[in-house]
Amino acid sequence: MLKLDNIKIIRGKNNNKVKGTSLYNVLINDSLIAYISLRLTDNEAYFMYKRINKKYYKYNYETSIIRLFCKHLNSKTKNIYCLNKMSSYLAEVGFIKDDKMLKLDIDKLYFINNFKYLLFDVDDTLLSFEKSERKALTLALSKYNIKATNKLINDYHLTNIKYWKMVEKGIISRDECLIKRFDEFLVKNNINVASIDFEDTYRYYLNKQAFLMKDAKLVLKELEKNKQIYAITNGVYKTQKYRVKKAKLDKFFIHSFISDEIKYNKPNKLFMDYVCAYIKDFNKNEALIIGDSLSSDIKLGVNSDVKTCYFNFKRLKNKEEIKPTYVIYSLKELI
Repeated sequence: MLKLDNIKIIRGKNNNKVKGTSLYNVLINDSLIAYISLRLTDNEAYFMYKRINKKYYKYNYETSIIRLFCKHLNSKTKNIYCLNKMSSYLAEVGFIKDDKMLKLDIDKLYFINNFKYLLFDVDDTLLSFEKSERKALTLALSKYNIKATNKLINDYHLTNIKYWKMVEKGIISRDECLIKRFDEFLVKNNINVASIDFEDTYRYYLNKQAFLMKDAKLVLKELEKNKQIYAITNGVYKTQKYRVKKAKLDKFFIHSFISDEIKYNKPNKLFMDYVCAYIKDFNKNEALIIGDSLSSDIKLGVNSDVKTCYFNFKRLKNKEEIKPTYVIYSLKELI
């Protein structure tokens, strides 16, 4: 059985009429969602993927499923072919058209092997910022005897995103963002507290929050064996330092590049210029940016001519014009 998060691929009963063909059942949360038919020869594997449960179609599970299955096949054979028509999820895994068939580019399947320098975003890539934000806001509001309802938390979450997008676009500074987001949030919700005081209270509690993303430590531990790992993050210097240290991730990073310290925010090309100048003998062609934000992490790569890996853990549809080099839906797909 092959496993990845809530995905399982299990060898099924062989009811196929075609001799030498095996059948696999694909399950998500123990619900059967697809079949994979496989035919193996000495040096080649041919498979076909068939969806049977429309419930999971919109969640982009296919890329993770096919990548997992192909890594399994690669241990058995050199050449892997898919009998399906070309689709976005097959392209993400690394299939290309080859003589009227789809052949897997093994280098793209193991794309992480092509890079020496791994530049990891922190928030919602290695640490869950959403969980930290919710906890810190709840504690900050309680200090002023205000109950943190879902409505309040969601309203602040959206307000915070709006102002950080302005920072990314260079419309306002990071320091302005920290206060203006509370100017809007507190007035809108009739909370009679000075923005600067609320920011200080919120910051105090945020500094103490560190919730790991699934498999973050496992993946970093494996990658550090033969990669140089760095953190690249927007945010307040002390906050990011405290949270990374509390989560015990600092031991994996050779250095942490924090916008508050270097005075440039992602996706500004000057942020990457600083990274390039800091790391001795750095080669952009051997670097990969890994992050969850198209507008910050992936756009930084586009602006700086550095390859990118979009960690789309929410399985969102990309409505932006920003195109990542690679896409993963689970950190484990890196290893």
